[in-house]
Amino acid sequence: MSEGYKILAPVRLSNDYASLTAVKPPRLCQWQQCPHNLQDSCDHVGLKICKRCRAVRYCSKACQYADWPIHKSACRAPNSDLDDWLEKYAWLFKWAALQAMLSKPDEHFASTHCLLFDVRRNPDSNTQTPSIPFIISAIHVDDHHANTMLPPLRVSYSSADREKSSTIRRGGGVGRVLLNVRVLDIPFVMVERHYDLYEPRDTPRFSYWKGIVKGVANGRMVLSDGLGGANYDPSRPSSDPRIEEIQEENVAVEEDE
Repeated sequence: MSEGYKILAPVRLSNDYASLTAVKPPRLCQWQQCPHNLQDSCDHVGLKICKRCRAVRYCSKACQYADWPIHKSACRAPNSDLDDWLEKYAWLFKWAALQAMLSKPDEHFASTHCLLFDVRRNPDSNTQTPSIPFIISAIHVDDHHANTMLPPLRVSYSSADREKSSTIRRGGGVGRVLLNVRVLDIPFVMVERHYDLYEPRDTPRFSYWKGIVKGVANGRMVLSDGLGGANYDPSRPSSDPRIEEIQEENVAVEEDE
């Protein structure tokens, strides 16, 4: 086993998530040297879940004891709450949704495209950066029916959502935007949020908005009070956020595609 091997803390999910597929991944014993893992699945021998963290499974007590020196550093009750993380950065993700929808001149863009985050659990969230349980690895602006969007999610923007978006647009705003958060190391799970954006379409847009979002959420960039925190509400028209006051800490910004 490599020296840099890390066990990720379990994640607590609410019922507000979408299953991407009915196909379940093969269930393997957590101990990487278990001989049953060579058969691609341990289901035939029966797996027992760890009673403490309920995040890993073993096919025998012997495997559990063998894996304990590694697993003990992460064996705890679920402490990385995805819902809490989404709530903490709701102001930032709303701003990201606004910037994404302003990337095209089409006023109906919010009704046909969504914002997609690819995130991973932070391997250092138990020790070095406990306040950053998730890391955003990529940000996409996707058509609702793009190849990256699996069938169950194509109906997550309903006729009621389109009507609400039209109402917001008639009032001069951007519309209702769908955010999908794909958790890459929790197989087949995607969490979604809907944001109602009343900002006018002539709101200033920043070509490096993806870099800002990733930098702030990943703990590598600090914003001035001009843009952020709990005081910023993208659901209300506001003055130009003072992006020029961002203080960067060794973060490479990402240009818009």
